[in-house]
Amino acid sequence: MKKKLVIFDLDGTLINSLAEIEYIFNSVLPEHDVEPKKTSFYKKNIGNGIEDLLNKCLPKNHDLDFNKVLGDIKESYNINVNKYATVFDGIYNVLDTFVKKNIKITVITNKPHKFAVGSVKFHFEGYKIDVIGAGNQFERKPDPTSSIHILKKHNMNPNEAIFVGDSIVDIRTAKSAKITSVGVLWGLGTRKQLESQNPNHIIKNPSDLLLITTLD
Repeated sequence: MKKKLVIFDLDGTLINSLAEIEYIFNSVLPEHDVEPKKTSFYKKNIGNGIEDLLNKCLPKNHDLDFNKVLGDIKESYNINVNKYATVFDGIYNVLDTFVKKNIKITVITNKPHKFAVGSVKFHFEGYKIDVIGAGNQFERKPDPTSSIHILKKHNMNPNEAIFVGDSIVDIRTAKSAKITSVGVLWGLGTRKQLESQNPNHIIKNPSDLLLITTLD
C-alpha cells in the first residue's frame, strides 16, 4: 500500500542538533561543578529526553538539586535553541515531494514540546507539520500512544504510514504502533543498533524515503 503519512523523529532525523545540545548542556554543567561532556558522550546518550540526558550527565550519588539544574538547562534551551542546529542535506527536497504528493508530514519527538514546536517552526516554516513533543499529554516514545493519536487524527491505518527515526527508541515506537519502521543512518544511531530492532527499512539518504512511500 502506498503511504499517505510520514511520522518523523526530529533531532538526528530532520535536524542535526548534536552541537546545539552539547552547547546547551555544557554551558550549564560547570555552573554546578559538573564536568562538561564530550561530543561522543552526547552522541551516545541523546534520544530519551533532556531529563534522561541530564541524569546521565550527573555523577552518581550527587547531592545536587536536580530540578534546579534542569531548570537551568531549560533556560539555556530558551536562549540557544535553533542557534546551532541545521537541517540535514536532502530533507527539504523530500518534504517538498511529500507536499506535492499530498503525503501528510508529522513529527513525534522526545524533545520538550515547547522546544519541538519552536524548532519545527524555525526550520520548516511554510510546511504544515503536526508536532508532538514530550510533556504534551502523551507518554514519551517508545510509548505508541502519540503515534496512534496521529493515525486516528488523519483517519489512517498503520499500514498507510511510516515512522522515520535514527534511534532504537524510534524503531520500537513504530513497531508498538504497528507502523512501518525506517531507520536512518545520517543521524546518531549506528547500523548495528538499528539492526538490533529489525526495522522494516534502513536507509542511507533522505531521498530513499521517496521510494519507500511509493511501495505497494
